[in-house]
Amino acid sequence: MRVTTRLMIASLPILAACASAPVIHYYTFDMAPSGRSPAAVALRVRGFQTTEALGRRQILIQTSPTEIEYYATDQWAGDVGELVAQKLAAELGPAAPDAPVLAVTGTVVDCGQVDRPGGGAAARLTLEATVRDPTHPRSQPPLLVKTYTCERPAEQATPTAVARALSRCVEAIAAELVSDAAPAVTATGHTATSG
Repeated sequence: MRVTTRLMIASLPILAACASAPVIHYYTFDMAPSGRSPAAVALRVRGFQTTEALGRRQILIQTSPTEIEYYATDQWAGDVGELVAQKLAAELGPAAPDAPVLAVTGTVVDCGQVDRPGGGAAARLTLEATVRDPTHPRSQPPLLVKTYTCERPAEQATPTAVARALSRCVEAIAAELVSDAAPAVTATGHTATSG
């Protein structure tokens, strides 16, 4: 009897800790393609890195020009770079069979909520993108290197609204990326490759 009583008493702090643990909410982007990106060039997303500030799962909040915070119990469902790459790939979708196939890599520089001084919030996404011909050696200069920034108002200052607005940001950047990549391909005389 004494052993059972001791085990029960010893397990009470563990049970109390489990009962008081905060519930974590997980978020991702809306992966349904918007259909906004024309398929003149087949852009294949090879991956995006993140800056150190985005290396954690918590959703970032820019509270002022010089201060950031993170939501305590609201997190991304995966690595921010992977989520952005997945959404970008969904947006770019399949291209025409004879379209040139190019590789897209880069860095997610900014991805999160921006608190506005007068109240409310926006979602901001900044990507440094590099487009290369995968058939050429890496020593050759890329076809395109550009930084894209998109900011969209969030309906509310909540992670759900920010995730929705960030999804729209990826869609806008995807359309711009395709528009920028097509002339780069033409200017270099790039021909279609299988991918």
